[in-house]
Amino acid sequence: MSKVTALKQSKRHQKNTNGVLVGIDYPLVREGSYEAVLLTWETSSRYAKKNPDNPSILKGGKIYLHGHIDPYGNAGVGNDEVIVFMAFNANTVYLPLGDKGRFTASRRSNYGKLIK
Repeated sequence: MSKVTALKQSKRHQKNTNGVLVGIDYPLVREGSYEAVLLTWETSSRYAKKNPDNPSILKGGKIYLHGHIDPYGNAGVGNDEVIVFMAFNANTVYLPLGDKGRFTASRRSNYGKLIK
């Protein structure tokens, strides 16, 4: 059996003491089976590299999915909208980037496994 000890506060000076958390506080969802609805997706050039063969395609990039869990109230999650955000790696993203942008992902990627 291992011991659990309380962590002690660091004695180092905190330079940024005026930090404030802003934005929507997303609730945690209990484990279970739920209906989910994909609202939209967006593409980003984060971690992408230029493609020398075709300047309108970037190698790599990110896919961001936005959806709702239990939008019809069948699972009894509650009356609040439960928002889901997921990020995936893309093989390629096409310009222009942003809302409902075009992309490719491999069948064995996390995105491919989720969609299957």
